[in-house]
Amino acid sequence: DDVPWLVRLLARDSLYRQVVSVLSGLEELALPQLAEFVRDPETDFVIRRRIPRVLAEYRSPDADDALLDALTATRFEVRYRAAIGLVRRRQRGLPASERDWPAIVWDAVRREVGRERPVWELQRLLDSVEPVDDPLVARRVGARGELSLEHTFRLLSLVLEPDAVRSAYKGITLGHERLGSLALEYLDQALPEDVHGRLWPFIGDLSERQLSRAARPLEQVVSDLVTTGATLFVSESERGALRKLIEGEDTEPEAGP
Repeated sequence: DDVPWLVRLLARDSLYRQVVSVLSGLEELALPQLAEFVRDPETDFVIRRRIPRVLAEYRSPDADDALLDALTATRFEVRYRAAIGLVRRRQRGLPASERDWPAIVWDAVRREVGRERPVWELQRLLDSVEPVDDPLVARRVGARGELSLEHTFRLLSLVLEPDAVRSAYKGITLGHERLGSLALEYLDQALPEDVHGRLWPFIGDLSERQLSRAARPLEQVVSDLVTTGATLFVSESERGALRKLIEGEDTEPEAGP
């Protein structure tokens, strides 16, 4: 059985991409062992944080199960890469876990926003070999706690409207006044009360919540949010996806600034 040997090679930066490619083609043989490794806190950290990239390729819902379980890992980068793997699977239409996976993701969101601010601000990535390839991140601004916020919003994109969540994240992190205001209005309505209360101190002025209490219908907020957000997206494919979403709305969105 060559799988354990291949898994050990994931730790080699120079071989990482080749090993991922090989393991991606060995789903039937490799999935049970990779699932065990990614769940095991005793697995070498370098290897454990790279396994989600392989699991993101597998068609079995067992791969989804393993990534969901990895959201409870103590190490931030394992949780971060697991969330990216889940997003990739949803984007490709791969089978989801047969468990109540949205509830599992919401539990993960609650754990993330429940962390103390010093922990939130210091969570970081160590793996420079595996770049972040996710439409959530257009660019980083270098703010403290940015990776924690990014991870939390990536989780939210799994359980809420993905385009609206991405626009909200950009509005909060890129300093765009109108988009930021729409982001707060959207999150004020879309988030469960307990998540809202814990996330708000990390994203802005608490007074914004009171300002947005004269809430418009959520569908209108989402339409405005993604329309305004489209002007800030750097990827043509993202613009196309947002345009398709907007054109499918029943209500007429406002024009962006």
